[in-house]
Amino acid sequence: MNRKIIASSLITLFYLTFVHSNYAQSVAVDGTKIEYRVYGDGDTTLVFIHGWAIDQSYWQSQVDHFHENYQVVTLDLAGHGQSESDREDWTIPAFGKDVLSVIDTLHLTNVVIIGHSMGGDVMLEAATQIPERIIALVGVDNFKDVGTLPSEEERKQTESVFEMMETNFAEVVDGYARSMLFTPESDSLLVASVAQDMKSANQAMAISSIKHLFGYVEREIDLLEQSSAKLYLIQSDALPTDTVALTQHAAKGFEIFSVGEVSHYPMVEIPEVFNNTLEEILSGL
Repeated sequence: MNRKIIASSLITLFYLTFVHSNYAQSVAVDGTKIEYRVYGDGDTTLVFIHGWAIDQSYWQSQVDHFHENYQVVTLDLAGHGQSESDREDWTIPAFGKDVLSVIDTLHLTNVVIIGHSMGGDVMLEAATQIPERIIALVGVDNFKDVGTLPSEEERKQTESVFEMMETNFAEVVDGYARSMLFTPESDSLLVASVAQDMKSANQAMAISSIKHLFGYVEREIDLLEQSSAKLYLIQSDALPTDTVALTQHAAKGFEIFSVGEVSHYPMVEIPEVFNNTLEEILSGL
C-alpha cells in the first residue's frame, strides 16, 4: 500500500480515536475509579451528569448531536454504570467531587454543566467549587420544589418506602419508576428499560444516596444562593415548577424552557426537542 495512504489512514484513526473519542477514561476519586468519556472538540465544553440509578448512556442522543460543535464530556458517578463502587460515602457532595475531578483532570474551562434529576444538585456541588470556569448551569426536570420540606405524614411515608427498599429493592424501585417517572403516553419499551436499569443499580449506593437526597433541602438552597451562574431549566410539564421559590433562592436568576407534558427523561423520550431546546440555551450564552 502507498505510504501516503497508510499515513493518512493512521492520522484519521488517531483523529477519530483521540479527538472525536468515545473511549473510556478514568480518574480516581477517594480511591474509586470514575469512568468518563470525551467527544469532539471546541472552545466550550458540555459536561453531562446523569440522574439517580442510571448512567452516562442516557446522554447518547446529546453526544451525537453536540460533539461536532462542542467538546462533550459524560461520566458515570461512583456506583453507577462502569464506575467503581468502592465507597461508603454515598452523598451528593461526594458525587460532586466525582464531577469536579473529571473537570480538573481535563483542565476544562468555559464549561456548561447539564444535570438531570439528582444530577442537578450534583452539578451545584461541583460548580460552586470552580465558579470562574462555569458559563451556565442547565437543570433537566429538577429544582421544581426548592425549599419545600415534607409534612410529618410525608416523612413517615418516605421512611416506610426506604425500609421496604432495604428488604425488596428491585420490586419497590420498579414500582416507583413505572408509577412516578412516566406519563400514560410514555413508550412502554422506554419505561421497561429505565425500570430495569434502576432496579439493577448498586443497592447500597441507591438507598443511601436517595435518603441523602431527600434530606438535602437546606443544602440545595445554600448552593443556589452561592451560585455564580444563571440556572436554565429544561422542564417537563408533568409536574409544576415553583417559580416563587426559585426567584427567592437562585442568586443569578433562572429561565424555564418547557418541553411539554413528557416523562422525567426528556433527553431520551424526545431527544430532538430536547436538543433543540439546549441549542437555544447555548446560542444565548
